[in-house]
Amino acid sequence: MFYRMKFFRTRLFLLGAALASCVLTCATDAAIKTLVVTGGHAFDQAPFFKLFSDNPELEVTAASHASKTNASVYDRDDLLSYDVVVLYDMPQRLTDAQKRHFRALFDKGIGLVVLHHALGSFQDYDDFPNPTAKESLKPKQMPVK
Repeated sequence: MFYRMKFFRTRLFLLGAALASCVLTCATDAAIKTLVVTGGHAFDQAPFFKLFSDNPELEVTAASHASKTNASVYDRDDLLSYDVVVLYDMPQRLTDAQKRHFRALFDKGIGLVVLHHALGSFQDYDDFPNPTAKESLKPKQMPVK
């Protein structure tokens, strides 16, 4: 239980640091348009989304992938209208169009926060942009205890 609480606090700190960075770099007083992406795993939704709803500086849109394996959120027409995208998802497949849409986030300079389960996304997509060093998470590379 202690480890779980410590891990949760660490995630909160990292999320806060990433969002604070976005706040410091935003040129206007407008709320930070934040897309929070979930899907592909179960989680306790109430405390997770409370992290965002408690922050008046954020304008939050929650989106979930249509299935556990498909990254359908990347098909949204408004994907590139956000200031930051927070990933707490774990899909495994991307269509070619979804790959282009995801890369467009970086091309447009949209902030990206990758939390916990999202680190394990797209393990079989070698060309997937690697801002989180996902290579270290592949099961075949993990040490056996």
